[in-house]
Amino acid sequence: QAIDGMMPDPTRLPEGCVFCERCKYATPECSKSHPGIVSLGGTHQVRCLRYGRQASDMN
Repeated sequence: QAIDGMMPDPTRLPEGCVFCERCKYATPECSKSHPGIVSLGGTHQVRCLRYGRQASDMN
């Protein structure tokens, strides 16, 4: 699913997750911490602090 908005200027990226300002699931932690990459198998990867948390936690 696509994230609304435009990618930030690559010369002025935010301190934390580069998607935090556009992500509907972002928390204050997202603006401070840069998430690592988690392999989902094959060529699929995710880079999100909230990955693996229950869907009810993301509301």
